[in-house]
Parts: sequence; C-alpha cells; structure tokens
Amino acid sequence: MNYLRRSKRPPDPFTKFVGGVFLFAVGTLALVQFFAPSFFPAVLHSLGGALWRSDAASVSSLGIFNYLRSKEDLILQNRDLKRELQEAKLRLAIFSMLQEEYENLERLVGREPKKDFILAAVLTRPNVSLYDTLVIDAGTKVGVAPEDLVTAGGVPIGTLERVYADTSVVRLYSTPGQIVLVHLGAEGIQVSAESRGGGNFKARLPRDVVVTEGDAVILPGIEPSLFAIVEKVIVEPSDPFQTFLFKSPVDPYTIQYVEIRKPPANPL
Repeated sequence: MNYLRRSKRPPDPFTKFVGGVFLFAVGTLALVQFFAPSFFPAVLHSLGGALWRSDAASVSSLGIFNYLRSKEDLILQNRDLKRELQEAKLRLAIFSMLQEEYENLERLVGREPKKDFILAAVLTRPNVSLYDTLVIDAGTKVGVAPEDLVTAGGVPIGTLERVYADTSVVRLYSTPGQIVLVHLGAEGIQVSAESRGGGNFKARLPRDVVVTEGDAVILPGIEPSLFAIVEKVIVEPSDPFQTFLFKSPVDPYTIQYVEIRKPPANPL
C-alpha cells in the first residue's frame, strides 16, 4: 500500500518575525506594569493634558480673533461718528455765520431783526403723523393762522397747513411733490428745488454752474434763512445738467420744538 506523506513546510519568516515582535511587546508591557505600575497612568495623563491644552489654545485663538474683529468694528464706528460730528459742526458754523451776516445787513438798511415768534411743542412727527407733517400744540387760541412760517432753531422747515383751537398741522417743505424756490451755492443761483421727503431735496442746473458739497442753500426773502446744505453733486458724462442733493440741517424725525412766525413780506 502507498501512504501519502505529509509535507513539512518550514514556517514563513515574516510570520515568525511578527510573532516574535508581538511576544516581545507583550513581555515588555507585562514587565513594565509589574515593576512600574504607575507608568501607564502617567503617560495617559500627559497625553490628556496635551490634548486639553491644544483645545484651550484653539479656543483662546478664536477669542483673540473675535476681540480683534470687534475692536476693528469699534474703530470704524468711531470714525463714522467723528465724521458725522464734523459735518454737524460745519452746518452749525455755516448757520451761525449766515445768521449774523443777515442781521448785520438788516441793521445797515434800518431794519432790526425780528425775534417775535410763538414756541410750540411737537406732538407727533412724520414717523407717527402723516408723511412729512408735524402736529404741534399751538392753535388759534394763541394767535397762529394757516400759512404761518414754521422754523426750528431759525431754520425754515414748513408752514401751517391746518389750524385748530389748540393744535395745528405743519406741512414740511420736504413733502414729496412740492417745489421750493431757493438760492444755491456761494453765488446764490436761483433754482426750483424738488422735495423728496424726510428733509431731502433735489435740484438740477447746467454743468458749468459751480456748486460744491457743503455749500449753503438759502430760502430767499426779506429775511433770508439757511434752508439746507448740499450733500452730493452728481455729474453724468452724457447729461448736460448736474444734479444736486441737499438736506435740511433739521431732522424732522427727532425735532421736539418749533417756532411759529408770521411769514415775512417778499422783497418787491
């Protein structure tokens, strides 16, 4: 009879190597744990501390980034507030200068500036009352009448439209659709201004007329008054005219008191 012999293949060298490494590692770990039982907890603690510090550093970096961004926003806001304050100072300086100049001119022609007016409190503003109107607490009982001039700090803002016993409705010059005759720029060029609401106006003149941002807009009369300030000049290459946007120095949305004056007589 013939018997099959089992072949005895030698073990794979790679398998022997892996097995040896495994046994060595297990033996080493067992010896370390036996002779130094606190070694592995210390290693794990160190690794955990490193990971925690890494997370803390990330959070800290994020906090610094947010801080820098907030600081930059504050700087920009501060810059905008300074610019707005400078513009307000400019408007106040122009108003004071013009008011003094006109009072001096009136004295030269034998007219003393009239200070007679009735002070009234604003009950409702455009954000509550009808668009571009005010309701004030003065009426026929104190002697006011329709078409009386309404000013705020001496700046003309409108006229009385409807008058009742104790209250009146002020129609602002900036009510959309109105046309107001004003003098524009240093040369006092007469132009019809279109009302745009919210104290804003628009006018158009030929391109060769010199008017710059910051120029005063005057309401003409025997007692001319500062009416608005030119805020923007728009020039289009294809348009032979230029557009001027100007705004009253009085904000109708925050006004609290007004003066009611009899309308001045127009010159000749």
